[in-house]
Amino acid sequence: MLTYSDDLPYGFGGFGTGDAVVEFDFEGYYANLLILQYKKPKAMATIKALSRAAIADRITESVRDAFDIDTATGHTLDILGKYVGAQRTTYGVGATKEFFEFLEYGDTPDGGIGFAEYGDDPVSGLFLFYGAATRTAYALSDDEFRRVIQFLAKANAMFLSMEGIDDLLHDTFEDKVFLIDNEDMTITYHHDSTDTDTLFSILEDAGFLPKPMGVSMSVVED
Repeated sequence: MLTYSDDLPYGFGGFGTGDAVVEFDFEGYYANLLILQYKKPKAMATIKALSRAAIADRITESVRDAFDIDTATGHTLDILGKYVGAQRTTYGVGATKEFFEFLEYGDTPDGGIGFAEYGDDPVSGLFLFYGAATRTAYALSDDEFRRVIQFLAKANAMFLSMEGIDDLLHDTFEDKVFLIDNEDMTITYHHDSTDTDTLFSILEDAGFLPKPMGVSMSVVED
């Protein structure tokens, strides 16, 4: 007996469903469609085996659809982010926060977080890394993170020439961002300071702006 809900298409198994979850014997249903003279044990077992394969196909389709970048959410997006080297947490500017720290015996904690005992209320904190001490941790929304993943997927799959990067920037930002080749092994990104979209700032802060190998990069807010 298989339990399914209204996310199965109408007509699948011969029935459409409403909002309720329905228990339905797919194997028995299709086996019973055999006309009388073919309702033999081997024939019915064959039909049941084929119907089990069809049900398994539905499961794989569900997994495939769950990882569709255009519709994925939550933890599924986090998994997709790992494939392109992105993480949901980024860092902005201008805030103080608490970091995990080890203390010597007798020291007084000074804005840090240590180990807790069982039953203590959990406290949010970060591990200190270079450049994070004065910057704010910010968790990207699903929509923001989806756009980062899409940008990186394109950047990771392309040849990082000036032409290729220009095309990627135009497709993503239109006229809000453009790139200058300084012809001295450096490039400069120019970003329209009136741009209200946060994507460029997120990519810049995370170090995701593409550049050719061996070329240094700077960013100018115009």
